[in-house]
Amino acid sequence: MTAVPSTLPHRLLRGFDFGAEIGTPLARRLGRSFQPLLAKAWHSGRQATRTETQRRRLPRKSITLRRGAKPAGVILLVDDVWTTGTTLLRCAQAMQAGGAAEVRVLTLFRVL
Repeated sequence: MTAVPSTLPHRLLRGFDFGAEIGTPLARRLGRSFQPLLAKAWHSGRQATRTETQRRRLPRKSITLRRGAKPAGVILLVDDVWTTGTTLLRCAQAMQAGGAAEVRVLTLFRVL
């Protein structure tokens, strides 16, 4: 189990990583391990400030595997909000390129 990463400035502003705050107790409750497998590029910025069209253009290189991360098997990807799905898609693509067999998604909220 892993979470959609936030940018370093956003983590510093909030004081925590929301995905990890959700994923860690959830993983413990499910008897699974939680590992931060993904990193978001510093320059990628916040999706919340973008239009839908801009969100859908998120480059693949904006989300990468962390150094030394080796996803395998089925990965549950946790995020707080699903808006366009582009960030989730980029996360799944990075994990599948790194060896994950399947990526499943769990979000708390869906923007309509």
